[in-house]
Amino acid sequence: VGILGVRELRRLRRGAWPTTNVAAAMARPPRMVTLTSTDRLLEAVERLYRTRLDGVPVVDAGQLVGVLTRRSVGVLVRERSASALSTGGGSEPR
Repeated sequence: VGILGVRELRRLRRGAWPTTNVAAAMARPPRMVTLTSTDRLLEAVERLYRTRLDGVPVVDAGQLVGVLTRRSVGVLVRERSASALSTGGGSEPR
């Protein structure tokens, strides 16, 4: 399991892209941060933001089971904020 993001692409010369395969360019553990499905959500979001990556893979027993992304967290926060404003109060966690 690995991740290929902007940071990894910036490490490569643009001219090397046509001949470089994804496996050679992607970050892998231990350099790559991963989460497990049993990690607490707040801790997972904090780790995501500390990494400055767009997403962090969720891996159980060496298998990719999901990806926590900044976009998905942002969408959820906006939805919850809009809901709280429209109801005049906070929303209960799900």
